[in-house]
Amino acid sequence: MRSAPSRPRVGLLCGGLRPRTGTGEHARTLITHLPEAAPDLEFVVFARPPFSETLPRAGISRVTLPRRGPLLRVLAEHLRAPGPELALLHALALASPLRLSAPLVATLHDLCMWQAASHLGRTRRQYLRWAVRRSVHHATTVLVDSETIAEEVRILFPHAADRLRVVPLGVDAPTTVEARGNHVLLVGADDPRKQTDLLVAAYTTCAAHRPMPDLVLVGRSGGDSDTACGQGRLVRRGDVNNAALHALVAAD
Repeated sequence: MRSAPSRPRVGLLCGGLRPRTGTGEHARTLITHLPEAAPDLEFVVFARPPFSETLPRAGISRVTLPRRGPLLRVLAEHLRAPGPELALLHALALASPLRLSAPLVATLHDLCMWQAASHLGRTRRQYLRWAVRRSVHHATTVLVDSETIAEEVRILFPHAADRLRVVPLGVDAPTTVEARGNHVLLVGADDPRKQTDLLVAAYTTCAAHRPMPDLVLVGRSGGDSDTACGQGRLVRRGDVNNAALHALVAAD
């Protein structure tokens, strides 16, 4: 009696991802839904704690990468090559192994290592540029989530233009709320390259002349505050849990 043929295996490389970040949440949600969306495929995720601990236990296999130390993580990403049994490898965190035994798909969320280089240390900036160049060079398909990023990639890597695909990020089903809120919401760490100060300055200028909805800033940096701002209000919330974040997004 013949055994059932094995399903093609797809590797998902998530070495540099962290939980409760934009790229981390995107990857976690994608990985959660893939087994149901593609039941004819088998998925194996290469990730490090604590991100790996947020992944579903059903429908995927996991290979744990070193938890601590940037050097160990980088070595694991590039030297611990997925086995030849993979039919495809998707690099979700910029880096890809030095030795590839399967076609590569690379996802780029931004080009901050060039566009916001002054906000990165020299070593990190140089490493990220090298990793991105290498992944773009070897990838059969390069995925970006907006036409803006696609244009930046075309300018920097014109040779990859025909391999570029724009795939907007998906979202979870909206949370039902009884009433809509009256606020403008920014979710993200207080990172200089996100130009939160520019947004706050523009909001302050507008609120000095007309009534404005609340501006709510949610992210890992900073504590909670609630400050009157002209004819508006500036609300800062730190690292809120998922339930609170979903409620803020749904009521936006």
